[in-house]
Amino acid sequence: GPLLYLAQDKDGYISNESIVEISGLIGITEVQVQSVASFYSMYKQEPTGKYLLSVCKSISCEISKSSDVINSVKNFTGLSNNETDDENFFTYESVECIGACGGAPAIQVNYETVEGPPSNSAEVIALKIKKPRVDKSKLPRIKPLTLTVLTRFLAIAVIQNYPLGKIKIVNRSQINP
Repeated sequence: GPLLYLAQDKDGYISNESIVEISGLIGITEVQVQSVASFYSMYKQEPTGKYLLSVCKSISCEISKSSDVINSVKNFTGLSNNETDDENFFTYESVECIGACGGAPAIQVNYETVEGPPSNSAEVIALKIKKPRVDKSKLPRIKPLTLTVLTRFLAIAVIQNYPLGKIKIVNRSQINP
C-alpha cells in the first residue's frame, strides 16, 4: 500500500518500473504487486490529467441522481469514462462507492470529496479550479510535514521492521534548531 502510494505520487501513476522496484524491495513477485495496484481504483495504471474528476455511481448516489452529475461532467469535459483531455487538464472516471453515501451524490476532485453537488457540478467545479489564485512564488518557502513525508517515514519504518511504538513525531524546529 504505502509504496504504491509513493510510486504514484512520484510518477502520477503506477509505472512498470515502480512495480519491478517495489517487488524487489519487499520480496514478492511483480504479479502480486500488480494485482494489488490494479485491485484498488485509487491506483492509476496510466497517467491522469491535472484534475481527476471521480463521480460515484454506487446505489446511494444513483438513487440521488448521480447520473445527472455524470452527464454534467461528460458534457462539460467531452470525455467518456477513464479518458483524459488533450491538454492533460481533466480526467473523468465513474467509480464505485467513495464513502460519502450520507451526502450523495458525490464527486471527488483529486480525491477531495464534494457531497451533494448540483446537477451542473462540472461547471461549478471548473470555475473554482480556474479561479485566480494567490501567486505562491511570492510567499515565503515553508515546507511543513506533509502526509507524503509522513507516509514515506512510516513506509521506511515498516520496511526496516522498526517498532512503530517507538516512533515519535517531533516538531521540525527540534530537528533543525
